[in-house]
Amino acid sequence: MIDISGQKIEVVDGQQLSSLLNPHTLKYLDLGDTIGQSFVDAKRFISSGRFDLFAKFAYARLRRIEADTDWGARLYIEHMEVFNGLNEKDGSGKEGAEAFLNTFDSLLDSVAHSGLDSSVSLVPVGKGDLVIDGIHRVTASLVSGTPVPTAFFDAEVRHYNFAYF
Repeated sequence: MIDISGQKIEVVDGQQLSSLLNPHTLKYLDLGDTIGQSFVDAKRFISSGRFDLFAKFAYARLRRIEADTDWGARLYIEHMEVFNGLNEKDGSGKEGAEAFLNTFDSLLDSVAHSGLDSSVSLVPVGKGDLVIDGIHRVTASLVSGTPVPTAFFDAEVRHYNFAYF
């Protein structure tokens, strides 16, 4: 165990993580840069470096409270249109507004019911506590109040801040 910013991190072998990370993301990570893994409060990942979290959060929160508005869904879809043209290029096959909404809704329901399962996947996080991949999972955890199973990497991370959008 090591302590990073007051968080106890379990040190792990990077190779053990390969089955728990998105194969597309693995292309861009050096598993030798793995610091460790831990369950983390989702609030830790609220950052101007992941500006995209806010559109996802607005949709997820409005859906959770069953608000009588489509504003959150429109914001989320318009945001994803700008972010990736509503075409996830990670091999998931997610393409189009309906696929994004259905997939996110399913994730939100699953996380609200049982949280995120660290034996299924981990959210990779780089320097500055910036999420590398998995901001939808972080958002679902943030809305449901459940911890995020996280793998920390000593890696520079692309900033999805206001300048990106």
